[in-house]
Amino acid sequence: MGRFIARRILWMFLVLFVVSLVTFFLMRAVPGGPFDKERDFPDSVIENIEARFGLDQPLIIQYLRYIGQIVVPTVTEPGPPRSTSEDYLFTINLPGGESALRWMNFGPSLVNRSRSVTDMFRENLGVTFQLGIAAIIVAVAIGLPAGIVAALNRNTIWDYVGMGIATVGVSVTAITLGPFLQYLLGVELKLLPISGWGTAAHYIMPAFTLGFAQAAIIARLTRASLLQVLNEDYIRTARAKGLNGRRILWMHVLKNGMIPVVTVLGPITAFLVTGSFVTEQIFAIPGIGRAYVQSIGNRDYTLIMGTTLLFAFVLVLANTIVDISYGWLDPRIRYE
Repeated sequence: MGRFIARRILWMFLVLFVVSLVTFFLMRAVPGGPFDKERDFPDSVIENIEARFGLDQPLIIQYLRYIGQIVVPTVTEPGPPRSTSEDYLFTINLPGGESALRWMNFGPSLVNRSRSVTDMFRENLGVTFQLGIAAIIVAVAIGLPAGIVAALNRNTIWDYVGMGIATVGVSVTAITLGPFLQYLLGVELKLLPISGWGTAAHYIMPAFTLGFAQAAIIARLTRASLLQVLNEDYIRTARAKGLNGRRILWMHVLKNGMIPVVTVLGPITAFLVTGSFVTEQIFAIPGIGRAYVQSIGNRDYTLIMGTTLLFAFVLVLANTIVDISYGWLDPRIRYE
């Protein structure tokens, strides 16, 4: 197990390096820049601004400098950062209190220059994380029971209804479901707030909008996986020996049929937790996904890079946890 985790950590660094490399040079190749809106300024002023943020240097120097301030820790005086360029995500006061170890500086926002990307993560990432957890609960609470009921009642009304709803969930996107719920539950029935964030009522519509499509995917995959397991010889043998049907379901069918479902839960969790871009925009939720969408239009290079690396890290971490869980679901799986 230790070797497997060590290999996955090394692969994680390689994946993050490739993602950072591709993202950095690809966004610089797209026409436009972060200061295009400031057209009224003279060219000399624009050049000074670019020099201040190091955008006048060769691309490879800009890349190495950016990655260096994220990866390499810095020892500085304790206390709050003096500028947005010195705002680190992690700060550890060293013994004696005369210096502090700071790590992971994503730099200042090139559009909102009074704020750093790290500061945006502190303010907005928690909101996105809360919404993502609520959406995961919705997806699993709807998807797993629907898939199990459909598989155990194959070719019955329960199967047709469950898979019909799953088909609708896969077909209807958040950009359609969100406004529909706003109109029905917010405008017509006045049961829930249309937009905003802060109370429990604000969670319901965004979480359902975000989690319903994923619930449909989980339901369809659960049904297909359980039907395959139900036709295995060891299930027939267990029934022939007279084992309790509920015991067969929990100890044999579900445990062996959950491997494909757990596999897809990894990227689904990473997607829901790190950035529900469309849903946050529809419901005016101050999350990191909404800021990410705006940063692409504004060519905010540092915010694009930081958010992309964050999403890649959570995705790789989620897939690693999924791979480790395989050994618990199926003891025949070995990592060495």
